[in-house]
Amino acid sequence: MVLSKVKVDNFSLLGISTIILIIAFVGLKIHANSGGLYETKMVGAMIFRISVTLVFAIIAYFVIIHKDTFLNVWLLQC
Repeated sequence: MVLSKVKVDNFSLLGISTIILIIAFVGLKIHANSGGLYETKMVGAMIFRISVTLVFAIIAYFVIIHKDTFLNVWLLQC
């Protein structure tokens, strides 16, 4: 049972990280729109970080939490 708790915690941490990154991105956009200084490549870097973290969270959700459902769908497609 302890192992399944760790698996759920991994998904939860990735989800929380994605939310924090989105909030930081909104804060960056507000800062930029109010005339604050920022580097242009920072916007692209934030979008990349959000995308990668979101992909990892989705993978964790389907592979770790819904392992049986994911494997059944995967085997039916092969």
